[in-house]
Amino acid sequence: MSRGIDALIAEKVMGIDIHRLTKGIPHYSTDIAAAWEVVEKEKLFSQWMLGTLQKEWQVVMPWADGIQLIAKADTAPRAICLAALKAKGINYNGAERT
Repeated sequence: MSRGIDALIAEKVMGIDIHRLTKGIPHYSTDIAAAWEVVEKEKLFSQWMLGTLQKEWQVVMPWADGIQLIAKADTAPRAICLAALKAKGINYNGAERT
């Protein structure tokens, strides 16, 4: 799996300058403990739900204008990361920043 999403999470969500890291970029999109740091850091997640539906993990959360934002992925950490990026206005297509 691409580490590009982890770099985006580090920079855009966690506020980390990845060029100054000495230990490398955390595995936010594959490690639930690292993904949970994203949940705790991201202030836009005032209320949210994480669950599975038909073998897909989904994150549902309120949006500033009342519209629910849904992110889906094959794992919980990746769903959390996709939702956090969307909350920052970044759509991630799997390999590129969009």
